[in-house]
Amino acid sequence: MITAEKSPVERLILDLTAFNPRSKSTLVQYRRISTLFLGKASNPPTRDDVLSFIAEKKAQSYKSFCYFILRRLFTANEWEWPFPPRSAPQVREQNQVKMPVEMVGNIVQNAGELSSEQLFYLAVSTTYGLRRAELASLTRDNLTEKGTVLSFPTVKGGAHRTHVIPEQIYGKLKFPKESIGIDKVGMIFKDVVASAGQEAPQGAGWHAIRRSLISELSLKCPAAVIVGFMGWQSGPGSRTFYTYSNPDFRDVDMEVVKHHPFLKFWEDI
Repeated sequence: MITAEKSPVERLILDLTAFNPRSKSTLVQYRRISTLFLGKASNPPTRDDVLSFIAEKKAQSYKSFCYFILRRLFTANEWEWPFPPRSAPQVREQNQVKMPVEMVGNIVQNAGELSSEQLFYLAVSTTYGLRRAELASLTRDNLTEKGTVLSFPTVKGGAHRTHVIPEQIYGKLKFPKESIGIDKVGMIFKDVVASAGQEAPQGAGWHAIRRSLISELSLKCPAAVIVGFMGWQSGPGSRTFYTYSNPDFRDVDMEVVKHHPFLKFWEDI
């Protein structure tokens, strides 16, 4: 039987889904970015093609997201990845801005004045500390267990994050049908802050809330709990420990909720 040869994007999707199911929104993001890249790249793609594509992106987190997807694309198509381990470019955040807890509280307390779209991204950001690209990718397809559990991939290739939606925000979230652009997510942050009459620190974005959340949790939670909650591959201490450590996400969430700095602000919204 003769079958049609798969396209590079089809091979990528097969590579992603062969062993583990992926949400519709995740596959949409992988298809979109890989298709855009291949539309501009040589055949087969080169190192310069990768660098040029990454350089076009503005947000640091989105650069990382695209870099990870392109690496997966190369692997799926058995193309030689042009960045040996020690020569891979390091995509780092350009600033270390952290939003004060009091400011986050003031913004959340104004949530009643926000649109359902604005409220959704604010609630998810303050609860889970998502990167901008992760926020942009969320849709209804990321919900499981009758809408009580949220599951999504991280943009830097860490673990697939899965969380119980806490009672403080459950019922307040209107998940979008489709993912939105990363630039629009950035504009929503500015609108949310302005609506609350706040002036965010210079250079602040959704990542400033993420950094504040992690900083506050680090004062009260064991490192292993924070690593598990954020979906990181490793943390302080032995890498072997994190390789074998696999606590249930419900137990991790339960521990985080006890010390979460922002959920209390949502109780009366």
